[in-house]
Amino acid sequence: MGGVVLDTNTIVRAILSPAGARRKLWLLLVYGGAVERARLVRHEHQAARAAGASNTGTLETAVGTADAAAAHIAGLLPPGAPSDRWAIASPPLLAEYHRKLHDLRDKLAKPPWTAAQIDVAYRALVAGCGDITPDFEVDKVPHYTDGRDRDDDAIIHTALMGGAELLISNDTKDISLDRDGETEYGDGEGRTVRAMTFEHFATTTLHVDLDTIDGSRLAEAYATHRGSA
Repeated sequence: MGGVVLDTNTIVRAILSPAGARRKLWLLLVYGGAVERARLVRHEHQAARAAGASNTGTLETAVGTADAAAAHIAGLLPPGAPSDRWAIASPPLLAEYHRKLHDLRDKLAKPPWTAAQIDVAYRALVAGCGDITPDFEVDKVPHYTDGRDRDDDAIIHTALMGGAELLISNDTKDISLDRDGETEYGDGEGRTVRAMTFEHFATTTLHVDLDTIDGSRLAEAYATHRGSA
């Protein structure tokens, strides 16, 4: 299992449509991000102890906090909810998320959100990501889509750069070319990512019934993240 990149339309609907399936998926990925963060903190603590560091108390506290956050978010989900997938983003993709949230707040949110509400939701979104790649120049990324849509190349580059396993996109014209299957992209350096539609992912790969997840618990999951930061 591993990281997942969500295209802009998927994440915007996850944030602005609280009753939708994409919101439920996002809550699940926030949980996976918390579990992954706890794993990384624990690894850092173990490495410090193995290196003979004299003061690992701060890291030990961080491990406990991260574990508690992951456990609390697990309690917001049905028993046995998978924790082995988390969201990956990049600075350029996050900037596109932010712009699109503002553009579509009147269309998707009922009632429409204010600019301040969008900014708060965006900061929580960033905190919910399990990993954020280093920055890159969008106009210098390879032409992964072979000219179909230059803007989408940055999404694919984010997935490859971040080592994501999957890219979820319902753009069947430019990214997920097989509506009922997978489209593989590679960077020529051995890294690959599989792109698929949200529906194909949910029915063949996710292995959890999204109807059992309460998307309204996302705000509580976000609050747990803030408390563990």
